[in-house]
Amino acid sequence: INNASNMFYGSDYIKSLDFDIIFDDSRSYINTNSMFATCMNLENIRKIVNLKGREMNSMFDGCNKLRYLPQFENFSVYDYAYSDLSNLFHNCYSLRSIPEEFLKKLSITVSGAYSSYSLGYSSFNNCQSLDEIKGINIRRSNITDNLFSNTFNYCSRVKNIIFAKEDNGSPY
Repeated sequence: INNASNMFYGSDYIKSLDFDIIFDDSRSYINTNSMFATCMNLENIRKIVNLKGREMNSMFDGCNKLRYLPQFENFSVYDYAYSDLSNLFHNCYSLRSIPEEFLKKLSITVSGAYSSYSLGYSSFNNCQSLDEIKGINIRRSNITDNLFSNTFNYCSRVKNIIFAKEDNGSPY
C-alpha cells in the first residue's frame, strides 16, 4: 500500500483487522489521513509495517473501541514542514495507552512562517481512558502560539503528561 487515505473510513462493521498492513518500504512518505476514522467498532489492528507517515491527520479519529494501538514495525515520520498529525487520536474514548516510542517519533513540529498541523492540535481530544501520555517530542522552534490548542480537552483520567528528552537526558 502506498496511499491509504480513507481506506477503512466509516467501516462500522469492522471489529478486528487480523492481518498485517504492509506499506511499500521504498516510498518517501505515505498518506494515512482518516485511514481508520469513524471505525466505531474497531477494537484491534494486528500490525502496521513500513509506515513512513507524513499526512496522518485523523488516522484513528473516532475509533471509540480501540484500546491499544497496533504494533508498528519499521515506523518513521517523514520530517516535512507541513506534515499533518492533527486529530490523530481524537475521540478515541477507550484508548488506554500510546507507546512512548511511537510518540517520540511523531514529534510536534512547528516551522517556518506557518505552523504545521502538529501532533499538538487536538490529537488527544476526548481520549477519556488515557492515564498517561509519555514521550511527546517537541522540536525546537520560535513559534509556540497555539502549539497545544485543544490537545488534552476531555482527557479526564490523564494524570501525567511527560515530554521526551534529548539523548543526553535533558528535556527538549
